[in-house]
Amino acid sequence: MAETLSIDSLEQWSKTLPNGTVVGLREFAWSTGKDPAGPQCFIVDQPAFKVVDPHFHIEDEFQIVTAGDGRLGRHPIRPLAVHYSGAYTPYGPIVPGAQGIQYYTLRPKRDPGAQFLPEARDNMKPAPKRFYMGHDAPGPADLPSLRARQGADLSVLMDQTEEGTASWLLTAGPDASFTVPSAENTGGQYIVVTGGSAVLGGQVYGLWSTAFVWAGERSYEASAGPDGLQAIVMQFPVRHENADLIIAPAAEQWHCPLCGFVYDESEGLDIDNIAAGTPFSAIASDWTCPNCDAEKLEFERL
Repeated sequence: MAETLSIDSLEQWSKTLPNGTVVGLREFAWSTGKDPAGPQCFIVDQPAFKVVDPHFHIEDEFQIVTAGDGRLGRHPIRPLAVHYSGAYTPYGPIVPGAQGIQYYTLRPKRDPGAQFLPEARDNMKPAPKRFYMGHDAPGPADLPSLRARQGADLSVLMDQTEEGTASWLLTAGPDASFTVPSAENTGGQYIVVTGGSAVLGGQVYGLWSTAFVWAGERSYEASAGPDGLQAIVMQFPVRHENADLIIAPAAEQWHCPLCGFVYDESEGLDIDNIAAGTPFSAIASDWTCPNCDAEKLEFERL
């Protein structure tokens, strides 16, 4: 069964990044506390025009934009944009617009902190790089539209990968029952209430409540609250026990010296429809880095 926390179960703090940007953070207080093996989820409040530079983490993570707007690398983001980065996969910069930006960061295991680029480039393991943006998602649902719905629907936000990474948008009418996807053979799941409320374990959880489903849990029945429900479900892949030692398939790799993004010829690049096995030389000359929009000619071979 999921462990579920309301938006009231938060510890508030702030952090000053190496570039001087100060972000506000509100972290969910899971029963595992600061145990490195426990989940980690917090809300980031990033002020207008204050940039979070390109970086990577040693743990897998999802992010959901919940307010404001901006861009992630060259990708425009607004509520409810969903993004996934695997361990040691660089992403960024995160550049907010005039209203600032707010987003959830969700991990199945605690991470010691961002590794900023290019300074931390030598700390980046040569593991396969996994960066996915979800399909366009509607913004947070309003209550009248949820009250008018009947039954429950699960639509795809992020196509499931071979490793099991996936995301869905769950929408349900008032008191409608639904089945939480099984977390068997996964690295765990998060469920974030983005509209209405959910009834989990006999308790009603309102807007922005968050549930963590432990890896290995079977599917179970739950229901929407009296006003209906909109929620985002995020599924992590099983993390290999020797993930830090996994080496990307042998092939030429090219990296962006500005943000550290790595193009691996053996993998291609799904977000730009570049097929696996495509040589870097065959990519169009006007192609740019998917993280920071640096020009192709700036890339260097590893």
